[in-house]
Amino acid sequence: MSDRQLPQGVGMTALVSAYARAQESGRAAPLVDDPLARAFVLAATGEPATAAERELPRLGPARDDADSPLWYSLCTMFVARAPFYDEVVLRAIGRGCRQVVLLGAGLDVRSHRLALPADTTVYEVDSADVLDFKESVLAGAGASARARRVLVPADVRARWSEALVGGGLDPAAPTVWIAEGLLPYVTAAEADAILADVTRLSAPTSSIGCDYLNRRARLDDYVSSDADEAATWRMLVTAGRTGPELEPYEWLSRQGWVPRRHDVLRLVRDAGREIPVLFEPARADPLRHWLVSATLPVPHPAGGLAAR
Repeated sequence: MSDRQLPQGVGMTALVSAYARAQESGRAAPLVDDPLARAFVLAATGEPATAAERELPRLGPARDDADSPLWYSLCTMFVARAPFYDEVVLRAIGRGCRQVVLLGAGLDVRSHRLALPADTTVYEVDSADVLDFKESVLAGAGASARARRVLVPADVRARWSEALVGGGLDPAAPTVWIAEGLLPYVTAAEADAILADVTRLSAPTSSIGCDYLNRRARLDDYVSSDADEAATWRMLVTAGRTGPELEPYEWLSRQGWVPRRHDVLRLVRDAGREIPVLFEPARADPLRHWLVSATLPVPHPAGGLAAR
């Protein structure tokens, strides 16, 4: 392993998400093309940059050297949701929004790979360990962002909003909020606090994207005779949290947002990919992964709301 101080907890989720994007980027017709993802994987595993053309080394549940139904399930969800979040950002930018906030930013490099206007500011909220690791890898790769980046070292499960405003966020201007892979790792109380702060700091026409599981993952959702696979799944289930107490469509609606739900499995089918065993819909009480986009409407002069 590298002598870098690797992030813990959700930071590992950020690393395996980058691993999935690195694998996907090597496909002939990738759903997401992230040329920097491999650099994060190599740095995390201590592999030299000269390993760029070889198979990726194993990292937690991620593997590039063998068939793994568990990794295929996770990897497919990671890459299938990425274009959705890209579209949420680009649609907001197209409407004139110039503030992007990545909550639990992890190793997201949308500021580098998306065609963002130069006057866009991308705020990346995550722990100092994650952001330090990310910056060291980006600097080593000589990567240049297309938009202005502001790093906000803060725990999204605690007090982060003051640090974000202190970093320059203008609550009077529209913002697009991205909470990719965040809700399954927070409690109901933490989710409510995050949404309350997001809503308080959002001007009309702001938008948000998030994803969630229909229920908390269980050990019997994935059963394997492979001891390593079984141990990995046990670790992932243990790390999961409840997320919002309400179904996120209602959760967002109650705070004044106008939400729309999207089915990740439909995106997988549309891409011509095999449905992952972990999310097989024919099973009894299947585990489902949903995406939600929402906008904050403009107050109507008569006191109602007018979506825009």
